[in-house]
Amino acid sequence: MKIQITSDGRSLSLRIPTGLLFSKPMVWMGLKFMKKSSSYAAQYIPENAKGKAEDFLNNLPEEAVYALCAELRHIRKKYGSWELVDVRSSGGESVKIIL
Repeated sequence: MKIQITSDGRSLSLRIPTGLLFSKPMVWMGLKFMKKSSSYAAQYIPENAKGKAEDFLNNLPEEAVYALCAELRHIRKKYGSWELVDVRSSGGESVKIIL
C-alpha cells in the first residue's frame, strides 16, 4: 500500500507492506484496539446519533473483517496496484492511497 500526500510543493510518500497490514494478527490487534478505544471516542458522538460506535464494533463479526482483508490481499495479488482514494482540495493539496 502506498500513501502519497502533496501540499504546497512538498510531498510525502509512505509505503506499507500490504501483506503485513492486512494479515490476520494485525487485523486482530486493530479490532481489539478499536473496541477498547471506542468507549473513549463515544464522548465525541452526539447523543441523538442512531447508533453508538461500541454497538457497531461489538456486533461486527471478526470473520467478516478477516474475509474483507483476505479479499483485499487477493485483489492486490491478482490485479496489482489499485487506486483506493484520490482526494484533491481546491488549495492544491492531494491525498492518494494506492493498494
